[in-house]
Amino acid sequence: MAKPTGKSPSAARTARILKALSGRTNTGMSAGEIADATRIPKTRMSELLDALIEENLIIEVFTSDGESTLRYAHSTALLQMAYDCMKEDALIRQRLERKQKLLMKGTGK
Repeated sequence: MAKPTGKSPSAARTARILKALSGRTNTGMSAGEIADATRIPKTRMSELLDALIEENLIIEVFTSDGESTLRYAHSTALLQMAYDCMKEDALIRQRLERKQKLLMKGTGK
């Protein structure tokens, strides 16, 4: 019997899908392209994509050239979460820089 890895296969597949869509916010990817990029069986893809759509992490998109193939991309909600994390990191950096300047001056306040 194989040792448990502690990973959920569905969670790992979901993460691979989100990573595969990186940099494809405008053009998206078809379900087949995502399956090929992630090595997730095509038989599982629909279920996983539906769950990500339901959680508002990805959206269905159509290309501007009228391509009829349904494509998927990160949702605005997911992009907003990433942006919020970046803003928080910037605030933390600013606070640390202020503290460092105070320490360099010897005030320590």
